[in-house]
Amino acid sequence: PMMLRPLLIGRRTLYRQGVGAGGVFRMRPLSESDFDDEEMKGVATNEFFSQSKEFPVQLRFSNRTQDDDASLDIRGCALRLSVGQNSPLDMLFATGSFAPIRSLKDAWHILPIWRWERRVTDSKTLREGLVAGLRRAPKSFTCLTYYNQLVLEWRVPRGSHYLVRFRLVPTSDAVLDDAAKGLPDIEELKSLWNQERSPGEPRSADYLRQRLYDRLTEGEPVSYRFEAQFHAPQREDSLEWYDASLEWDERSHPWHSLGELILDRLLTARESDGLRFDSRNCPPSLRPPQ
Repeated sequence: PMMLRPLLIGRRTLYRQGVGAGGVFRMRPLSESDFDDEEMKGVATNEFFSQSKEFPVQLRFSNRTQDDDASLDIRGCALRLSVGQNSPLDMLFATGSFAPIRSLKDAWHILPIWRWERRVTDSKTLREGLVAGLRRAPKSFTCLTYYNQLVLEWRVPRGSHYLVRFRLVPTSDAVLDDAAKGLPDIEELKSLWNQERSPGEPRSADYLRQRLYDRLTEGEPVSYRFEAQFHAPQREDSLEWYDASLEWDERSHPWHSLGELILDRLLTARESDGLRFDSRNCPPSLRPPQ
């Protein structure tokens, strides 16, 4: 279904309504001094992330399935380190520190098809992932933290590797209030399948897109910290380390800053909708698990 829909209607299956922004990504290389654990010091030798670099960047913000920005929905952010045809790195992010599926084999669980309420009720993984990622009428796209939920391999010289997860943390528009971030309340958690806007919600159906448009056209840039979380594979590790529906403990796996994204211009609707994000666009030193 996810493949046929774009062929039939010429649009994305998910994250259809979006708004794009352009800017720059300034990479901060890691050093061995960033890690207390001797076993983790090799992280700093990753070829792609071991030098100070600057890339043009394009981001596209969107809702997962809903056209209404005030609805209860997962918010997404897609990143592309390029303006031309070729990109050294494309990444897809979503709200929620872990996913409502364990792997891509389970993707059918989250398709917007029949018996959605029953699927949520019957699947613990789906239910917990939705609780982690759903947001109702947040203040803005740019106040949310976005996670690249799939586990990747961070390659280092001599053929070894670490496991890595990424996230984007807002630094120009950070908010602490749960309501501003759109976190669902207790009553909403009882009916996660009810995604309609709340009664009396005064904001327009495109207020998130309009807010970013107004902000960038008024010359107020948006900034994010690009962070990574690492795990050194052990012989006794289970496959749960590759499970997208499980998050890693931040006490044992802290987040490390890899750079800063600054968005200072708005993409036209044509530029934004025409963006193509391809997960195969990644350097040899960062790849899907083998």
